[in-house]
Amino acid sequence: MHRGRPSGSRCARRGSAQPRGVARRHVSRLGRRRPARQQDRVGDPRHPPADRDRGRVPGLALAAQEPREGARRARGAHPRQAAARAAGEDRLDAQAPDRLGRPLRAHPHLQLSAGPRHRPPHQPHALQDRPHHGRRARRADRRALGRAASVLAHPGRELPSDVEKRFLQFTLRRGNGEPVAYIVGHKEFYGLSLTVNPAVLIPRPETELLVDLALQLEFSSIADLGTGSGAIALAIKRQRPKAHVVATDSSAAALAVAQRNAVKHGLEVEFRHGRWLEPLAGERFDLIVANPPYVAASDRHLAHLHFEPMDALIGGSDGLDEIREIARAAPGHLVTGGRLLLEHGMGQERAVRELLDLAGLEEIENWPDLARIPRVTGGKVK
Repeated sequence: MHRGRPSGSRCARRGSAQPRGVARRHVSRLGRRRPARQQDRVGDPRHPPADRDRGRVPGLALAAQEPREGARRARGAHPRQAAARAAGEDRLDAQAPDRLGRPLRAHPHLQLSAGPRHRPPHQPHALQDRPHHGRRARRADRRALGRAASVLAHPGRELPSDVEKRFLQFTLRRGNGEPVAYIVGHKEFYGLSLTVNPAVLIPRPETELLVDLALQLEFSSIADLGTGSGAIALAIKRQRPKAHVVATDSSAAALAVAQRNAVKHGLEVEFRHGRWLEPLAGERFDLIVANPPYVAASDRHLAHLHFEPMDALIGGSDGLDEIREIARAAPGHLVTGGRLLLEHGMGQERAVRELLDLAGLEEIENWPDLARIPRVTGGKVK
């Protein structure tokens, strides 16, 4: 039985009825209907909705939620944390292992201020202040970069004759294999712009690990053997301005470069001319550091280093001649409890450890560089 439309229907309210036998026509709108929700607008499975899969996108790092005030107080008053501080486990070198069970160490290139390892996540480490000359250097770099960008952006512009001549000379020197540091005349090391020339070895980033390890120790006097450009001594003096720093080198030309760098950065370091520990007769120090020559005379890599001074690279037939000499003499120039830190090459850590053991040092340890290659070995005088 067919039911009629109720009297209260839409058509009845409008006062008009649909004629019998006439079908109602529907006119579709032009184009697709726009989805009402954002997640329905993208139907392709290759483009998932952003609000649905946010947090699971590879490489997307989301900021951690800042803890509330109550959580901060609770975390700071945790009994285990207080016990760890009391037991002395809050040292910088007490690092937890990573997912592969390897020990985590301090990043040698991150210059973070000393402080407790257990800190609230909302309080980041305070970066060490840079002196004014660093800001001036950055401004100079920006100006130079702007000029270089202007030249590249206008290749049709003619360069001044002196600039073009200098550029061609630099290109020829680099084409012959000369290091860029010698061409431009300076090299960055531990935040310092150091003057370098063929009289000194170009400072390597791996040597910054030696500076990091030295700064983790307490000392009032330190000797840097074979200082070269003065990189190690000046970097340590900059971080420990009250320490008495002495640097030695057998090359008078190298000492002249080191002295120039000290004046450039306003750092007071006592430079002495002589071989290793000879200029330190009758003196004892809290810490001795050295980056001696440790490349074997037959090493094939020396063919690519012929622009640098060979006496600062080659350490005898096995690369350990200079390390042997320093290891034998260093204990006589260290106070009780003083330490010796030596940089060495890859694969030499076991031999250097044995040399320090024969010299009577204890608590001998190896430290790896960023490439996880054992780079520094050190010990303590009994």
